[in-house]
Amino acid sequence: MFLLKTYEFYKGYSEIQIEGYFVERFVNLCSLRGIKIWDIDKKTEGIINLKIYEKDLGRVDELLKITKSQMRIIKKVGIPNITNLYKKRKLFIIISLICCAVIYFLSLHIWDVEVVGNEKIPTEEIEKILDEEGVQVGRRKESIDFEKMKSNIYVKRQDVLWIGVKIKGVKVTVEILERKNADEDVLENFPTNIVADRDGVIQKISVRSGQKCVEVGDVVCKGDVLVSGLVDSEHSDPIMVNSNADIKIKTWYTTKKAVPYQKTILSKSGLVDKKCKIKLGNYTINLANNSTKFEKYDTINSVKKLVLFGKIETPISLDVSTYEELITSDVLYTPEQAETIAKKEVYDLVMKNIPDGAEVLNYDYNVFSENDEVIVRITAECLENIGVEEKISF
Repeated sequence: MFLLKTYEFYKGYSEIQIEGYFVERFVNLCSLRGIKIWDIDKKTEGIINLKIYEKDLGRVDELLKITKSQMRIIKKVGIPNITNLYKKRKLFIIISLICCAVIYFLSLHIWDVEVVGNEKIPTEEIEKILDEEGVQVGRRKESIDFEKMKSNIYVKRQDVLWIGVKIKGVKVTVEILERKNADEDVLENFPTNIVADRDGVIQKISVRSGQKCVEVGDVVCKGDVLVSGLVDSEHSDPIMVNSNADIKIKTWYTTKKAVPYQKTILSKSGLVDKKCKIKLGNYTINLANNSTKFEKYDTINSVKKLVLFGKIETPISLDVSTYEELITSDVLYTPEQAETIAKKEVYDLVMKNIPDGAEVLNYDYNVFSENDEVIVRITAECLENIGVEEKISF
């Protein structure tokens, strides 16, 4: 059955409808003339549907005259019909073939290089070395010896422990595993002090190794020695150790914010203007004028890459810039409203200055008015760890 359907599709056929008083005679004449018809379906009296090969379609005109019937083509199926359909679209086919050829050609090259895994080594330095080794945008992938590239990087960078390369479509991802910093290795086996890395008041100090230099309640400044790596001994010269301690200090962070009673604010009007452009590697094709008609606006950029078969990235992408119109309006705050807004904004500002891991003990607000505005000053009292290792110089 499958082979028969495949053969019919290859030959091409039409599903037609015959209407007349002598449709049965039409069927008999087709059989006598050697015209193959199948799937005959009688709809009503004098109307039948049937299928006929495309090559025999022109032979039934004489039979229609003999039987005084009319024919209507319902649909055409098969390769000959597809070929005839696209004969009129030669330009479309040519452009499609050219696009496929261009995409295939571009897919053989690198169009995006990403460096991941590096924490201390600047990405720009790795990208510079990759460029020197031939891993460049536009370079043919097969022309790059990645094993040689990795060997050369190991020689040039002593701080690189391992390099991995992953190629997906037109994107090359270089993964870096960094070697432990040599200075850190030295500090582990070299006598060190612990010094203050910020100002504050000592709240807790627990020394595991080294000699304590400060007490709870002492005020310390950045650079002061908190724990010494030279430990006094009653029976010998001072012993040199690598200091180790847990130290907490109380710190204060202060900032202020002024909010006027009358303020001009920006808000979204709801109007949106979209501009699109196609990027083909390093080339950009603008589909419209990139400028927007709005005087004030927010811009949201999005990039949609063409991915074949759900996994092969291509150098073709659609860049969409969405402009959201902003309008200005004047608002008038009461002193209470301005104070509420200022407190929220100054709180957000001070929280950005507080280091990660710090424990906030208390907030203190000071509010005062000046020149038609309210000013709020906040002081955040925090408890945080302090101390960095410093190699002892002789």
